[in-house]
Amino acid sequence: MIGTMRLRRTALAISVAGLLLPCLGCDGYTRVHGTIRDASGFPVAGAIVVFNPKGSTYPKQTKSLADGTYTVGSTHAPFLHVPLTLVVSKEGYTTVGQEFNSTREHVRLMDVVLLPEDSGAEKSQQSSTSK
Repeated sequence: MIGTMRLRRTALAISVAGLLLPCLGCDGYTRVHGTIRDASGFPVAGAIVVFNPKGSTYPKQTKSLADGTYTVGSTHAPFLHVPLTLVVSKEGYTTVGQEFNSTREHVRLMDVVLLPEDSGAEKSQQSSTSK
């Protein structure tokens, strides 16, 4: 009888630990990718892309490639809707800032259009779609 209770208690402890183990050290991760173009539709190479989850002291940064594409990602709290910020800048163009929330898919397509600084535009146009 005592052996049976001990076995049950051990089995229960292992079951509870097995259920909690996946929760330990869980992080959310979001990857953003897209193409940066100018107002004429040409790719913008060398644009600086900064991706930052709210509350993070370590924003991720990359530059767009010759074809205007970029990919950047970061870990964040494992919640469904974490506020994220993407900022794209390049000398001679207006800076684009986009705030959005993380999604279940963890991958987001964000194409950005940069306008010349001297065009008088207050903010660059941009479109974003989730994949």
